[in-house]
Amino acid sequence: MVSQRIKYAMAHLSRKQHTRLLARPNWRRLRRTDANIVTDPSTIPRAALRSKASKRIKIMARPKHVTKRYDLLREHPAPYHRVHPKTLAAKSTSRIRNLAVPKKRIFEQHFFQYRKPPPRDHDWDKHREIIAQLAVPKVVHRPIPFVTKKKWRPVNMRRLENLSQPVSREIPMDRDPFSVAPSALKYTMTDRMMQLVNPTGEIEVIPPRIPGAVSRAALKATASPRTVDLARPVVRPAGMETDLREDAFTVSPAALKARCSRRLKKLARPKNYKPRRH
Repeated sequence: MVSQRIKYAMAHLSRKQHTRLLARPNWRRLRRTDANIVTDPSTIPRAALRSKASKRIKIMARPKHVTKRYDLLREHPAPYHRVHPKTLAAKSTSRIRNLAVPKKRIFEQHFFQYRKPPPRDHDWDKHREIIAQLAVPKVVHRPIPFVTKKKWRPVNMRRLENLSQPVSREIPMDRDPFSVAPSALKYTMTDRMMQLVNPTGEIEVIPPRIPGAVSRAALKATASPRTVDLARPVVRPAGMETDLREDAFTVSPAALKARCSRRLKKLARPKNYKPRRH
């Protein structure tokens, strides 16, 4: 332990010797030199220069042959156009050299044709007026808005008073639903209306059905053996309880002696519904 070491040093060593031992650097905490860190990173070691490449390294150094089926340049094309090696190794012919020479351009000198000076008998006063008009800056004429002129008429005070008063409307009288219009009373029917009033064929009057009457088909029908069996009353032995009891609220003695199961007790409990949180 550390405390025992200190006690041993104080007992066997002097203060100076103990201080020297403590001043020594700890070899565990010393930073070791990394073999990969080199002063000049671009230098090549001598062993690499003297070494000879093996067959495996030579095979791996060859460029990979990519088939057309799995050509990556189809999905990711190169940013520049690929040049075929045959075009790079080709030699130019004399025809190609002649075509490669740029054409000689003949620069045509277009001399500015000056206008002829005006004659001596020219009207210089008018000429100066025209030049002065052209030298004046252009004035932008804005369109004048079209405003309709209202005709003036004298103010009529009586008319203003009549307009200021509220409108008086008469409440219409309700029409009698049983009254007949006078035009309908005076109306005369035409020949066509008379033809339409008369029925074209006989009207079939269906007699009303009597509530207690039995249909003829039911009277003439013959019952099947199944219907006859169902129509017969059920024959029960004497003393057996029927569905019709004298007292509807009587409980059978078997129900009073019966024991309730766990399932029935669980179902008999009232269900608690938790309120929904909105």
